[in-house]
Amino acid sequence: MVKIRYYCLGKGEKEIKDFLEDIKEKYNLPYEIVDLSTNEQYDGEKEKEVYEKDFKPMAKILKEKLGRSITKLRSNKARGHYISLPGTLAIIDKDNNIIWYVTTDKKEELVKEIQSR
Repeated sequence: MVKIRYYCLGKGEKEIKDFLEDIKEKYNLPYEIVDLSTNEQYDGEKEKEVYEKDFKPMAKILKEKLGRSITKLRSNKARGHYISLPGTLAIIDKDNNIIWYVTTDKKEELVKEIQSR
């Protein structure tokens, strides 16, 4: 069974959490929240570790499948930092691998992807 993972800072945005609750009810898909902060402060090292563990191993497969590179998660504000995971929604397979992702500003695409499965 797949699940949804929400990468955020702190507890995340209420609007996105409500969206995830709706998905859970409509499609019986569990979700989890990955907090990329430490003591309520942004933690670049934690974000990098999560990126290295969750996204990087799947980079080639995701690019082939989705037609976009994980480097599209780069933040214009981050300058030297190469990624920006807060605000990312991902579909996770039974082996705990990311098989699809989108940023929260395009969350409607997540619903379309779920419906297509």
